Amino acid sequence: MPKRNATLDTSFWINASRASIIEFLSDYFDLFVCQTVIDEVLYSINVLRSLTEGALLFQRWLQVGRITQVEPRQPVDWFDLGENHAAALAIERDYLLLIDDKYAYHFAKSRGVTVFSTPAFVVWLYRDQQLNYDQARLALGRLQAEKKLRRAALVALYQMARARGDV
Repeated sequence: MPKRNATLDTSFWINASRASIIEFLSDYFDLFVCQTVIDEVLYSINVLRSLTEGALLFQRWLQVGRITQVEPRQPVDWFDLGENHAAALAIERDYLLLIDDKYAYHFAKSRGVTVFSTPAFVVWLYRDQQLNYDQARLALGRLQAEKKLRRAALVALYQMARARGDV
């Protein structure tokens, strides 16, 4: 499957890092971010002086070109700055929006933006045999994404695992 252009919100990056699935992102997506998301992800390094693993990886990916900085022409005014800029970038360039914030996810989806959450990504990784059933369940358990999205992912994961004979 060809890689898809995607822009991400801070929530997706943090959850993917927390679930230990972040390394798979660049296998599936060409990643684009705006400065507001960069500032949010790197806040722990630049402001708090805390060298968190997820922020350090993000910084490295920016430096080596695994993430490309692009700014939207006209940010939307829906939620927080990072969500607004990421959503605008997705709209303007027809990118997939990687986002986990409950209200922003559903609002963007209601506006016709193609959204993708970390729970859905975990199921995708299981489908593609990048994660086994136990790894996928563990990853879903680490997420702080919307409960409804996590439940739907657990159901889908279980159904696929059952069909495969993994449970």
